[in-house]
Amino acid sequence: MTPLEALHQLARRCDEADRPATVADLRARYNLAVEGGEESFTIEGLEFLTSYAKYVLQLFDYQGVPASDLLRDRIRDEEEGE
Repeated sequence: MTPLEALHQLARRCDEADRPATVADLRARYNLAVEGGEESFTIEGLEFLTSYAKYVLQLFDYQGVPASDLLRDRIRDEEEGE
């Protein structure tokens, strides 16, 4: 299995999972979008422009957000902080 095939498989598992998406899932889906040249992608019902997701992930890195944090909680926290 190539690395790209592995990323596709991971993205399918994230999209089909019965658990909420995490920051790690966002990072994996972002990497897949970059590899595939996708302009945007959806994870857990949230649509991200690939270029925007890059900055969201950089912000999470800067803030030291754990990869295991739930994405929906982090997005909600950021929206409430506006």
